Amino acid sequence: AAKANTTQNRKRVFSYARWSSEPQGAGDSERRQIQQALDWCQHNGRVLDERRFTDRGVSGWKGDHRKSGKLAAL
Repeated sequence: AAKANTTQNRKRVFSYARWSSEPQGAGDSERRQIQQALDWCQHNGRVLDERRFTDRGVSGWKGDHRKSGKLAAL
């Protein structure tokens, strides 16, 4: 018999959201990026972990977000 595709059986996904400047955080960046992660998980049969990794106002231009902050923690 096939296993039921329950939350416990599906692989978990961690979300990472980032935007470059503090003023962008006043907009819709975080909600939009989380929604995209939820949509991807639903389409791919995965579960979005409740823990969120977000670098608010951190530029990705020089790669500093990979050395410190939430992305580095992942």
